[in-house]
Amino acid sequence: MKSLFLIVALLLGCLLAAPANANDLIAERAIRADVTETLTIDDIVAGAATDFKPAEIIRFRGSPQWIRLRVRAPAEGSKVVLFIRPTYLNDVRLYQADPSAPNGWTTRMTGSDYPYGERDRRRISLGFVINVSAPEETVYFRIESRHRTILNIEALTPLEAEQKDFDRDLLFVFFVTTMTTLLLWAIHSYFLDRQKVFALFALHQLVYTLFGISVTGYVAPLLPPQLSGQTDTIGGVVYILIGLTMTLFCRELFKPYSPPRAIRWGFWALIALFSLNCTAFLAGYKAPATLSNTIATKLMLIYFVIASFHLRTEGTPRRVVIQVMFASILINNMAFWIPTYLDLNVTVFKWSGIQVLFVDGFLIACLFAVMAYVRARAVRREAVEAAQALAIINRNLQQEIERKDQAQTEARTDFLTGLFNRRHFFELAQRELDRSIRYRQPFTLLMIDIDHFKQINDTWGHSFGDEVLRTVAWILRDTLRSVDIFGRTGGEEFAAVIVESSEADAVEIAHRVRAAVEANPLTAPDGTTIQVTVSIGITHLRGRMVGFDRVMNEADQAMYAAKKTGRNRIMVNA
Repeated sequence: MKSLFLIVALLLGCLLAAPANANDLIAERAIRADVTETLTIDDIVAGAATDFKPAEIIRFRGSPQWIRLRVRAPAEGSKVVLFIRPTYLNDVRLYQADPSAPNGWTTRMTGSDYPYGERDRRRISLGFVINVSAPEETVYFRIESRHRTILNIEALTPLEAEQKDFDRDLLFVFFVTTMTTLLLWAIHSYFLDRQKVFALFALHQLVYTLFGISVTGYVAPLLPPQLSGQTDTIGGVVYILIGLTMTLFCRELFKPYSPPRAIRWGFWALIALFSLNCTAFLAGYKAPATLSNTIATKLMLIYFVIASFHLRTEGTPRRVVIQVMFASILINNMAFWIPTYLDLNVTVFKWSGIQVLFVDGFLIACLFAVMAYVRARAVRREAVEAAQALAIINRNLQQEIERKDQAQTEARTDFLTGLFNRRHFFELAQRELDRSIRYRQPFTLLMIDIDHFKQINDTWGHSFGDEVLRTVAWILRDTLRSVDIFGRTGGEEFAAVIVESSEADAVEIAHRVRAAVEANPLTAPDGTTIQVTVSIGITHLRGRMVGFDRVMNEADQAMYAAKKTGRNRIMVNA
């Protein structure tokens, strides 16, 4: 951002700086309008003419102008370059006295209507190279242009002329490079943020760059000879499109600031007017369309300033930035309009059209740069805030999921042992029983009860009793398979469903559980070693169509039988 403003400041400094004084070899300038378009070179030589200054505002518009120059010989050599601006003069003819010519005059031609390769001096700037014999020589020009302009003719040495061309080319390259960079920046900004205002600025920037290439004469080398006369058409179309695209861009730019309804209607009126001008120009009504567009462009710039001071809400960039930018653009153009249209040729400093073009381009570039920078910063801030909000939402969601999972876990597990509680175990066991009956799969239920558990509680307390329960639960988890279903069904009782195993395998698993419990004695709080044992009752489905309550009862009966016959043993329901 700072680099862009530095570049703009340097460019404006170059434009505003006083030009280096070349040794202009013109001793006298005079002009005469050919209102009837019937004057000949002989009439001009014999008639009177009016002196004019180096940068004279000329009203062409259909009337040719005859220019008489008295050119001094250079200090070294005899070659002099007649350097003519602007580049969009349509027809420029040079007359030099030549006794050997049929009518006594040698005529050479240049101008925007002529192919670039056929110009007398192949440069973007118009001009001729002549030989001047000491002390001086008088030459004449007949100039036609379809545009009102500031005419500037200088007589320079070839080296000075080349330096002027080089400076002009360098400035043009800087202009096109910067405008193209802004165009790419606008396109990039649009694809990042998808804001319509960036797309419309990119469109305006493209048209404005094409107009700059056209009006400065750099389109001429690109056109084939058969299209050399179309430079005015190309320039006219992009000239009208500048106003149209600028209006579309500013309408979108002002929209977030809630302009009054009348201001919004004014934008639509300008869009309609520029569209009409473009249609008329393409239909062949070039002169009225160009005049209408010139007036519309001036009204547009004045309107933008008025509109900028009627914005009702604050936005990004701030309203004052928009107001300063559009006021600066209007002042820049008025520096060109006022001297041009009031014929102030005496002491008033006059902008050239090229200077207006460059300054306008960089002022609107500054506006876009501020807008893009501020909005990008706002987007980044919003993105950070959105990311933070999303992180909070995700964290809350994760906490909610964890709480829900915890609640679900607590609802189906025993808080002491971590095994399934009675309710959840019964749900899973019933489901497995239904599946075993449906598909005729084996089903075995184990009921496991800790021997003498009440005595353990009474002797060493409930804390040690809880430790015994946790130890048995750990042995069940370690001994049973992951597919088996097991849980604590209450007090010192546990139950297990042995899934898809034969009766012999299920009984073998029960023996491993009993042996594992017996093989893990515990130490009581008083240091006594306690041999914990379990009694296990087993029942098999054996293809019967029975409910889980009955299966549970059969296993219970087998488990009580194991206790009655001495405990620490396994009994199978017959």
